[in-house]
This record gives sequence, structure tokens and C-alpha cells, in this order.
Amino acid sequence: MIAAQSALELQDALVAKYGGADALSVVHVELIVALVKLFAELRRAQAPDIPRLIDAIAHVEQMLPAPPASRLATIKDYAAARAAS
Repeated sequence: MIAAQSALELQDALVAKYGGADALSVVHVELIVALVKLFAELRRAQAPDIPRLIDAIAHVEQMLPAPPASRLATIKDYAAARAAS
């Protein structure tokens, strides 16, 4: 879960979640900017608009690359592979 206090913090956290600025294309960064705008709109939205915004957020997130595996998962995979060999 990302707990950001500002749009810039949210953008930075999303960039990090999806692998960092070096791993993302210009299109992916633009999608993250769109997500930040959608989340800002969601905060101000009236109840009838919330489902539409959530659908839009989900749609944009599907266009982003899968987040890299957590470091802990990578370490566990490495340890399991070493134990198996």
C-alpha cells in the first residue's frame, strides 16, 4: 500500500513500485502521471462518479508493466534453488 501525502509523493512511489524511472518508458511514466491525476480526481469525486474513476484507474494500471518481485521473494527463490541443487 502506498501512503502518499502529495501528488509528487504518489508519483514517486508509483514510479518506484513499477521498477524505477530507469526501467520505465516515457509512455509508462505518462500512464503514472495519468494515475496520479485520477487519484486526485477520486479524492474530490461525488459518490456517483467513484465507480467510473475506479474503473479508469484499473484500466490504466493494466497498461503498466508488472511490478518487479520483492527483494524478499527473490532471496527466498534463490535460497530454494540453492537448497534444491
